[in-house]
Amino acid sequence: MHCDEALQKRDHGIYTVKVQGQIHHYLDDLIPQDGCKRLSGIQFYFYDPEHQETNRLSALPRLNALIVEDLVVLMNSNPYSVFLKEASALEEIDNYHIVIRSDPGLDQRTYNRPTSSEVAGIWTENVNGEIDPSDIRDIRVYTRSGSSHRVQYYYACYDPLQYVLMFPNGEPGWHGNIPRAGCRTKRKNTKKDISAYNSFEEIIEAEKQGASTSNHYELLTDDFSNSGRVSKLKRNTVSCREYYVYKLQQRENDRSYLLRFGRLLQQYVVDNYIKIESMRLAFYTHQKYQKQLRREYYQGIMDSVVSGVQLGSKVGRRLYLPASFIGGPRDLRHRYLDSMALVQEYGKPDIFLTITCNPNWIEIKRCLKPGEEAHNRPDLLCRVFKAKLTILNEKIMSGELFGKVAAVVHVVEFQKRGLPHAHFLIILKPAYKYLSAEAYDRIVCAELPDKIEDPYLYSLVVKHMMHGPCGSLNSNNVCMVNGKCKNHYPKEFAECTTHGKGTYPAYRRRNNGRTAKVRGHILDNRWVIPYNLALLAEFNCHINIELCCDIKAVKYLYKYIHKGHHKVLFKVGSDSEVSTVNEIADFQNARWVSPVEATWRILGFPLYGMCPAVIQIQVHMPNFHCIQFEDDTDLEDLLHNEGLQRTMLTEFFTTNDVDSEAKRLNLLYKQFLMYYVWDSQIRTWTRRKKGKVIGRLCTVNPVEGERYYLRLLLNNVHAPTSYDFLLLVDGVQCETFQMAAYLRGLLQQDGDIDKTMEEASV
Repeated sequence: MHCDEALQKRDHGIYTVKVQGQIHHYLDDLIPQDGCKRLSGIQFYFYDPEHQETNRLSALPRLNALIVEDLVVLMNSNPYSVFLKEASALEEIDNYHIVIRSDPGLDQRTYNRPTSSEVAGIWTENVNGEIDPSDIRDIRVYTRSGSSHRVQYYYACYDPLQYVLMFPNGEPGWHGNIPRAGCRTKRKNTKKDISAYNSFEEIIEAEKQGASTSNHYELLTDDFSNSGRVSKLKRNTVSCREYYVYKLQQRENDRSYLLRFGRLLQQYVVDNYIKIESMRLAFYTHQKYQKQLRREYYQGIMDSVVSGVQLGSKVGRRLYLPASFIGGPRDLRHRYLDSMALVQEYGKPDIFLTITCNPNWIEIKRCLKPGEEAHNRPDLLCRVFKAKLTILNEKIMSGELFGKVAAVVHVVEFQKRGLPHAHFLIILKPAYKYLSAEAYDRIVCAELPDKIEDPYLYSLVVKHMMHGPCGSLNSNNVCMVNGKCKNHYPKEFAECTTHGKGTYPAYRRRNNGRTAKVRGHILDNRWVIPYNLALLAEFNCHINIELCCDIKAVKYLYKYIHKGHHKVLFKVGSDSEVSTVNEIADFQNARWVSPVEATWRILGFPLYGMCPAVIQIQVHMPNFHCIQFEDDTDLEDLLHNEGLQRTMLTEFFTTNDVDSEAKRLNLLYKQFLMYYVWDSQIRTWTRRKKGKVIGRLCTVNPVEGERYYLRLLLNNVHAPTSYDFLLLVDGVQCETFQMAAYLRGLLQQDGDIDKTMEEASV
């Protein structure tokens, strides 16, 4: 794990924890190595516990002695602390090792206080040094070994060991056997209170049974299926995400002070989101899943992705991160392609709007306890911003702000300092598009309001919508790149709005003498960020609005909002090295996670929104569609299963052949979803009764040959009834889809291009 230390300095701005990579927690040996006088971790509790306060102050001199004394007293009720103090009195402790139980097995629905015997035990080392099967899932801590001991993220002791102050009574955290209220647990829970066992042998036998019945892959599958991507079956146990959603709820008369821990809460939510994400990624990493994924990929069902791998020795040595992982590279690429499908249907976007969370919103302030700061309550920031976002989206879709809307795409992102913001790209219906400078001025303003006539709006613009200052006034501002402002401020004065040369119009910025003092400098209209009067007055936050006047900006804008996480570029090793391409590890190591983003993801709030929906539809060669079956399936029965022979594409052909309405509509494949719905249960198309959906053919790389030309034909031939129909051109039955596409005038041969260039040069 890497922390962004620059963000943790409180010299200026807000404190924010931001991490990169995977999070690991380790336990050191009970006694420091010879010659090492500095104590760490559990050594404070075990080594010389009578002088624990002095040892802590020696290690961290800046600590307040009175606070340390109070905390040491508080730890007298912590079962881990009590156990280690008791164990330190044993003679010849080097002959023993400590086993900290990964799952005390307590009821998570109540405030349990485990006893010291429930959380750990003292074990005699085997003669040959082998690990007992009884504690294979637990943490073995030695007196002196010179190494640390990893605490896995799915251990129930993970939280109380890392966040001692949050859980002073040693309450266990999440584990895979927490039963859901009202459900019978499908896993057998072999654990019971330690006092219920009659002998040491009974404890060993119970632990063996627990180890044999625990299936880590099933645990990962269950947690992942809760996301709705793999399975919609109801769980009998509480998933990791559900558990931490419960922990982050604010309740009246709650005995938990979890939300009152300030900066430590930031670390807690980041840590536990990484735990949830690690579990989902571990599911993808598992060998069973990767084998299935490769089989689907090479049969041509999934979208083609340009991998960039040129060494043949790397073929088949890639760990894939599929598009079903929200926020992954493939997922973002699919969302970008879905957005471009909307552009193909409705045209370029008309409005680009950005709204940023304001930590001083009254809804946030009135929920803060005395002494609390908004940035230390990421749960509040997320909930309030989500509510504001819902209101804004409803206003946009209702048409009361800009006119009737044809399509909207929005994406939620997180600033480096952690505050959430959202980008909206809005496509208006033709009758409501803004086509003139006068129309631009009706919804966009880039000037300071009159301070006397409208003091409230003036204060909002000064607070939220003034850029910088930068340039000669402040050369160290974050927008400065190579001595120039990357946003091109200050702008030029302008008496009227013009279309401009770039992506956005050059808005009216009159030199009318209106100024404002911002961060110690006097600024005028040249520094105003474009805004909408009504939106700024209602939402009281930074809410930038731009009008898109150039078709060239379409791809840039949609790629910009689907750029994904903040990333770190790095490279280890030489180009000549041949190693496994691990997309999952690359994703983990490259992205940064902030507390607000972690909380947003834990609470399950959506990162993306699109209206109308875009659905990807299959493109496959004859008899090359993907089917799923178990290992023990009779292949002959499989071949005779008519349902498995029907796909979206084959049934599209059939419907065009037998359905009179489909014949009348004379639709392209991508238009078919506007009028028909695919029923995956009976595997056929049925008439659409409500809603609007846009179809998008899955992308195909030209290197795939015939499948690429098949896709080209499907995008241009109306109401085909079979593959042979696509191959028939003017009475000629072509042998390949490439030839059929050429005869239909859908592509040119190299000779045609050369001939055109020759004619142009004459």
